Amino acid sequence: MLRRLLLCHAPRRHYSSSFSFALPLYSPTFAVFGANTGVGKTLVSAGLAASLLRSAGASPSTVLYLKPLQTGFPADSDAGFLFRRVPSFLRPSHAAPLIATLDTLSVSPSVETPPRSPEEAAFSYDGEGEVVRKQLVCRTLYAWREAVSPHLAAEREGMAVEDAHVRSRLAACLVDGENLGNGEGEMWKLVETAGGVASPGPSGTLQCDLYRPFRLPTILVGDGRLGGISSTLSAYETLLLRGYDVSAVILEDRCLSNDKFLLSYLRNRVPVLVLPPIPEDPSDDLTDWFSESSSVFGLLKDALQSFHFTRIQRLNSMQRKSKNLLWWPFTQHNLVPLDSVTVIDSRCGESFSAYKVKDNKMMMTPQFDACASWWTQGPDSNLQIELARDMGYAAARYGHVMFPENAHEPALRCAELLLGGVGKVIQGAGGMHMIDPLFQRVLVQECRNRKIPVIFDEVFTGFWRLGVESASELLGCLPDIACYAKLMTGGIIPLAATVTTEAVFEAFESDSKLTALLHGHSYTAHAMGCSAAVKAIQWFRDPSTNSNLYFDQMKLNELWDDTLVNQLSSLPNVRRVVSLGTLCAIELKADGSDAGYDTLET
Repeated sequence: MLRRLLLCHAPRRHYSSSFSFALPLYSPTFAVFGANTGVGKTLVSAGLAASLLRSAGASPSTVLYLKPLQTGFPADSDAGFLFRRVPSFLRPSHAAPLIATLDTLSVSPSVETPPRSPEEAAFSYDGEGEVVRKQLVCRTLYAWREAVSPHLAAEREGMAVEDAHVRSRLAACLVDGENLGNGEGEMWKLVETAGGVASPGPSGTLQCDLYRPFRLPTILVGDGRLGGISSTLSAYETLLLRGYDVSAVILEDRCLSNDKFLLSYLRNRVPVLVLPPIPEDPSDDLTDWFSESSSVFGLLKDALQSFHFTRIQRLNSMQRKSKNLLWWPFTQHNLVPLDSVTVIDSRCGESFSAYKVKDNKMMMTPQFDACASWWTQGPDSNLQIELARDMGYAAARYGHVMFPENAHEPALRCAELLLGGVGKVIQGAGGMHMIDPLFQRVLVQECRNRKIPVIFDEVFTGFWRLGVESASELLGCLPDIACYAKLMTGGIIPLAATVTTEAVFEAFESDSKLTALLHGHSYTAHAMGCSAAVKAIQWFRDPSTNSNLYFDQMKLNELWDDTLVNQLSSLPNVRRVVSLGTLCAIELKADGSDAGYDTLET
């Protein structure tokens, strides 16, 4: 038998009401959410932990399992389940000795006889292999006796816990967890939530909102039962709406093929894994089930490792890429050192989550947005979620509505709030005229000969409006500066972009800020707009989503019927008709004050 080893526990902390911890990022850390209660979150946590600990060699050497909220304690203890079952899941193939510990930090006074804490057990195995000590640390943060929702248990048992205290204690456990394992091998951390994605925490805050400041990558345990497709997709959409990254979906096979539908619906964006049916006999120790499931948990481990590696690689490349690709307003690039570029991972309320590397340690650090991002931000984390929900609702209800001579609720409500019901809101635009492409190409060439910068205003024409991604493809020449907007975001949110040649950028580049481009506006590179633009541009370019795209030539199929265009051009009040890509321009016969945008013709 392995000689008993002592595990040093971190000292108890005093927890502040504010969340100000820098979270280590080197260790893969995942939150385990469920589509509902009773879908097998703890079995997934146990199976993944066993799969990690049975890996050959020293990596990973430690698994830290955290259960922030536990009800039904001590009869139900998810941390206790891992503590007792994971070691048995490792037999007989695992060779490394294992130290398992169980700890509960705060127990409701309604629990008459709290279990001894901490508990520790040592295990050795008869298999062959390198003898490397492994650790399984299982910790419950808050426990209540009654097996009900945490908000009810907290109310009934007189142990209320504020959201800030839950977050601070969880953050402290994640930070202190870096000291486990004595630096031997890799550590993994699993944070298992209680109930479903939208189940309330002790204060009544939904758990998907309670843990949002951490924005941990998520394992979603789906539901394989009848109705499970709906609950799984609802949970998935709820997490995405709040800015979580779902790294994998895993569910039990109930012979309903829920996994196949989910994989098809999610378009392979997320791995969807299926576990064998879980034995219903309560006396079954699940050892055979885990043995049968080991290959699935191996796939889950591989998917999570790939996700974590890709995330770290992306974060580490962002400073360099931003210096090479971005042109910041009000900034002289030569005066910005590479390591001073702040990489923003996310925002929650009034603080960013910024990626930092200090003393070779990767961290996610809360960073207060002192200027409210050029005075554009005011919401706390709750309002941020409400704004996201309302934006999604408006997008689903309206998409985009042309404004002249139309009225819809969002426009009217905004006008009422701004004007107090007095006055008018007017939006106008100048006319747009069809210009001979040959004339434009000759004009560009003449400007080139005279060294006059050429600007293409593609606010209206860009992103496939004229049948190609850019009007430059039709003209056969490139501008020095091009402006894009409108279709760039799919019409969901205002966003504009200006693209320049390297020569234009270099004209502003020097060691003096006085020559920098000291121009911009409050919403430059707006995150929501940019996200929408990424989705829209990818959607436009992908033939599987853009059925009008002729992939071989990267052009749109002809959208206008020639016969219809000819019929329109033959009408007596029509001067001419031009159709190109998605555009069909009909010029009416009109003279004097009745011409152009002054016309009353309809």
